[in-house]
Amino acid sequence: MKKIFLIASILIIVFAGLYTFVKMSASLEAKAAGFAKNKKVQLISIGNKSSLGDIQIEQVRINGNKTPEYVKIQVSNEKKGFLLGDFTSEETKGYTFKNLQSVKLPPHTGPDEQLERLHKGKERDQIYALSLTDNISIQEVTISYRHLGISHQQTISTGL
Repeated sequence: MKKIFLIASILIIVFAGLYTFVKMSASLEAKAAGFAKNKKVQLISIGNKSSLGDIQIEQVRINGNKTPEYVKIQVSNEKKGFLLGDFTSEETKGYTFKNLQSVKLPPHTGPDEQLERLHKGKERDQIYALSLTDNISIQEVTISYRHLGISHQQTISTGL
């Protein structure tokens, strides 16, 4: 009986420690990459800096708790880059915009890691960015996401 209690205690401690580690380590890398139209249009470069598991973006809020008028994930590559401007115009042809729920960010796709890989002459297949538009100036972006089944939230200042 003591062995069962000891094993159960050890398992509980290990799982609690693992949960705390995953919860405390932010795996989403997000950086303000550009803005237009008096900060009413924002581009946030995003990626997964973790080595394990995909990231699923669940929700994006601006300036506290407001839902932006337009929010999509741009999927591109280093050569092409991202579009910054009117995301609903003719300019968008040739660029890929997807709904938040349809994109999972694979490991090792953080913007810093991608840039370092590019400087070494190694390219990554895809890069990711949040494209946001609203009728007010966007000062702050809060991203809610799931990684390894655990909910996280990250807030980015757009003070470029």
